[in-house]
Amino acid sequence: MGDTASKRVIAGLMKIDPEIRSSGFRKSLAELSSSRYFLEAAGAFLPDGYLLDHDEARVLIYEVVDTHPIRPDKAACIAELSDELDDIGWELLVVTLDYTGHPTSELPGWAYMPAYTSMVAPPNCLDMTPAARAVARAREGERPATPEELLEAVRKLPF
Repeated sequence: MGDTASKRVIAGLMKIDPEIRSSGFRKSLAELSSSRYFLEAAGAFLPDGYLLDHDEARVLIYEVVDTHPIRPDKAACIAELSDELDDIGWELLVVTLDYTGHPTSELPGWAYMPAYTSMVAPPNCLDMTPAARAVARAREGERPATPEELLEAVRKLPF
């Protein structure tokens, strides 16, 4: 691993818990589902570190936010992945850490949904914009949540 704050923090986490990984994210998630939407969401971004907890059906993503918070495009990708994991009965939990390795937040992936519903994703994030993805899902008989339903869910968050 190189000598950046995020790599140092993740290397430290890997010493504490050898199950935490910093590479192979897409391949690990591809073992959970072969759905086209799931694979697109799994390939949308790479976290600093991650852990697949098969016993709890949970994916933990570790993001080191050493100089800036999670960007809106990355937040949208997190929300999309959370939605796809939920479809297969898994949960996404995002743990942010500062440059010293201290946790700064621990949020479920769906808490990032406002970023997902309010933006047109840049090409490096998703192959389809959220609107295009919603149209494709509707064509396949799935009804995506409306922006109003998503905002209502966010308003009910306990923070």
